[in-house]
Amino acid sequence: MGQCVAREPRDDGDWGEQLLHKDGSRSEGGLWCNAQSKDPTSSSPFQFRIRFGRATALDSEAKVVKGLMDLLWVDNPTLQKADSSSLRLPSSSQAIAKQCVNSLKALRASQGDTVLDFVVPVVNVVLHAPCLDARELIWDSFVLESAKTDSSLGHLFFWALRAVETSPTAEASVQVDARRRMYAVQGALCSKALLKTTLRQLEEANEAVKRGVRPQEVPRTDPKKVSPLVDICERLHYIGEEIVKVKDRSERLDVLRNLVDKEINQKLKDDTPVPAQMLAPHAGPTKPSPGATASVLKVTRSEAKVLSSKARAPYLVVMEVEQVQQPDKNSGKRGFLGCLCRSRQSKPSNTNRLTGGSRGPPHHWPPGESSPATSRNGRDNRPKGAFHDETWPEVVERVRKSSEYGQRPNWGMIPLIVKSNADDVRQEELAYRLLKWFERVFRRHNPKLWLQPFLIVATTHDGGVLEVVSNAISIS
Repeated sequence: MGQCVAREPRDDGDWGEQLLHKDGSRSEGGLWCNAQSKDPTSSSPFQFRIRFGRATALDSEAKVVKGLMDLLWVDNPTLQKADSSSLRLPSSSQAIAKQCVNSLKALRASQGDTVLDFVVPVVNVVLHAPCLDARELIWDSFVLESAKTDSSLGHLFFWALRAVETSPTAEASVQVDARRRMYAVQGALCSKALLKTTLRQLEEANEAVKRGVRPQEVPRTDPKKVSPLVDICERLHYIGEEIVKVKDRSERLDVLRNLVDKEINQKLKDDTPVPAQMLAPHAGPTKPSPGATASVLKVTRSEAKVLSSKARAPYLVVMEVEQVQQPDKNSGKRGFLGCLCRSRQSKPSNTNRLTGGSRGPPHHWPPGESSPATSRNGRDNRPKGAFHDETWPEVVERVRKSSEYGQRPNWGMIPLIVKSNADDVRQEELAYRLLKWFERVFRRHNPKLWLQPFLIVATTHDGGVLEVVSNAISIS
């Protein structure tokens, strides 16, 4: 989408924005930076901008990047020091915001997974864009609309805003704005859960009346409740804080498992479907489709374990879920049209453009060398990983046999690593988003490289959840 260019600053503002290619030719466009002046008395901020060539055909992802960067750009750096109420730019910013919203919606329709990587940049625009009208346009036309219609995006927007709202390094005005918007997303998320809870309570009251007994008193709605998934992540974060207080590391495992039962399993009464599979996209045999939801059944006590750490206590948990069956969009169509629609659906492919083989890494990579997992025989000699001498399918099968929910047809498991008391999990999330971008670049250009980023979501500024690379081999 662009290349970096180094050049000396000029007083006339004419940067001569051209790309210098290896063959000496030049073309319009590029990515350039204006670093902060070495003069300590200067207040010039660090600035950078992406420029695209006029003749370049941009896809939806590139249009989103271009739009977000244009909205964050300040032509006059002194505006950044002005009062927020005076940050009004010309109508061109509103036009850019409208184009950006259209590009975001087109990206969501065509690449549902890719748009998830733009949640944090969109939040940055909503909180920091110089044009207040552009902020509200992005907020109303995309963020709130997505939170109401797409549960995955709604949860990610909530967590991104909460990470800013709880960050000690954020300015007070930004924290207030983030808190206000976070509550708006919370209202969009909890409306479905509240409706389902109300209907269940009405059914229970009707059954009590039919039996001639007094209906149970309806409990007051918790104003802090968002969704079962957000509630579980908050309790997991609390458990991590409690484990750190236990100085004897040999006692941490018992404390962890007791808290899992007390704080999660005994309080888990809401079966509202949530996008739980989003947190571990590689846990199942196939990647979950956009919009997939599941009801969280419980956190398996016996599979919880504390990971080795000197200062902090990250830990691993496994959630049992029941996936909600998604209806076939073409199932209601009959006759020739229905057959045609079903026949044109793309069949799942077992090939990967990155490796030319099955999904995942090649069996022998680099070529000519055998992997440690295939060069040893027997369970005793198997390299140790996240689940010691078991593979992830073996763990799933073992837990399925012992679980009271294991016989359900859509039962599944999601492994997660929980971090609390971290420096700033948002830095790790940024690294994950960059690796995801590299992965898309590799997929386009098809080099002999394989990359599988594991998902990281910051649920607050100092905590979050990480996807478990289930069959990875530990080198420690």
